Amino acid sequence: MEKKSDVTFTEIFAELKNTGILMVTDKLLPSVVAMIVGEPIRGSWWGHPKSHDIFNINVRLAEHPDVIAIKLVSGKNTFVHRKLWSAVIAIGNSNEDWQLNKLKPLAISLLETVKKPGQVQTDSFGQFPGGDSKAITKVAAELENRLLIHAEEIHTDRGSHSRRLETWDNLAKRLDFSPKSMPVAEAKQSFEKILNDLNARYNGHGELPWPKSSEYKL
Repeated sequence: MEKKSDVTFTEIFAELKNTGILMVTDKLLPSVVAMIVGEPIRGSWWGHPKSHDIFNINVRLAEHPDVIAIKLVSGKNTFVHRKLWSAVIAIGNSNEDWQLNKLKPLAISLLETVKKPGQVQTDSFGQFPGGDSKAITKVAAELENRLLIHAEEIHTDRGSHSRRLETWDNLAKRLDFSPKSMPVAEAKQSFEKILNDLNARYNGHGELPWPKSSEYKL
């Protein structure tokens, strides 16, 4: 990727809108970090001289009405543009084997707890049966990585940090988004095509959380 300095939010958002997805960071693929720094970096970006710029852009993207952040590519935070939200929701609600196989009882219990009201906050889990806060945090991350729920950091009324865990239907309702009905295979292939093209162009190794469709196997 060509080195570039003083990249603007408008340019980064345009890249996200054009491609449909944009990672926060990756050692090879296009990302927010790579666009701001001028090239991909290895390791954490928190110690980089432009870490404040990276953080601020990440926050602006996360708060943009046309953007959601999910654990999509290689289990890393990935921004997804609104034009692909229907595909995300179709995949998230599919309940396929890769999502449900070998889920531990605590994860299943937490998933059902989220489904009943549509959303819960992790700071309300003090008396959650079956596990301590560390165990709950771990299974919540597993549900998020399997795209069974959407999760995001929020600020509580008490000024503390918490995570909102919610169903995809609740997310759509909260964002006033009406998803288009589409086959799960079509939804998955839309992301596979994007990532396949990015991997080929940048010699990347990005992976999606589900088994790759035969059409896009390399």
